[in-house]
Amino acid sequence: ARRAALAKWLTDPKNVLTHSAVYSCVTLIMTDVGKLASDGIGLVQRTADDIWAEVDNPAYSKVLRKPNRYQTRIKFVENWIASKLLHGNAYILKDRDSRGVVSALYVLDPQRVRLAEYAEGQFLGEGLFPPFYP
Repeated sequence: ARRAALAKWLTDPKNVLTHSAVYSCVTLIMTDVGKLASDGIGLVQRTADDIWAEVDNPAYSKVLRKPNRYQTRIKFVENWIASKLLHGNAYILKDRDSRGVVSALYVLDPQRVRLAEYAEGQFLGEGLFPPFYP
């Protein structure tokens, strides 16, 4: 009975991070993956030889270097990975400028995002701020 109560308690996302083993594992994974982002996150494209190669695109290079005004690239990736580990998915809000070019990226709290199907197989997300982990 005690084990069942613990299992029920741990399945609640609000409680799961209070368990030291879960917190340690999530923190270790998200920080290690975040460190990989320090080398750069870039756009890749498949070459004629069927090899993925990084390409430079001025429209996206700036936002990939500094995703938003609150986070560095490393912190952005850490929050992205933490969301995927803890909730199984990550929702990223793309902020666009007047030209329609992505100017900022924000990781949203998955528990505050609602998806609605507006066309067959097409979904529109409605996210509420603040970002996942400020």
